Amino acid sequence: DELLLQALLQYAKTMLDAPVEQQSHSRVQDLYQGICIYIQENFHRPITRDSIASRFSISSNHLSRLFRQQGHMTLADYITWVRVDRAKFMLKKYNFKLNDVSVRCGFKDVNYFCRVFKSRTGRTPTEYRGSI
Repeated sequence: DELLLQALLQYAKTMLDAPVEQQSHSRVQDLYQGICIYIQENFHRPITRDSIASRFSISSNHLSRLFRQQGHMTLADYITWVRVDRAKFMLKKYNFKLNDVSVRCGFKDVNYFCRVFKSRTGRTPTEYRGSI
């Protein structure tokens, strides 16, 4: 208990001594990471910019700006990247039908899923599965 208290006091002192800019930057990074985790955990659901912004109590414009500043891709591109990445995993590990993979990865239409998958990987889902 004594060590925990000392650690907490040291952390509090560090936070109080840190410049406000650094604390603010840390909060922005924490928010960005939280949103990325949320997307990774909910990629199979119909998530939108507005639904994510609402979930994190920020405006849709702020959410888009956050991704432009913090990330290496737009919010929409990140959601698609997560979905395609999970689809690749499912195609490797399971023998699901393409329609099942597309639905489980948040795509409502299997044809759209196949087009997006090919544009991101250079191969159709069937070609990708066959190359493993």
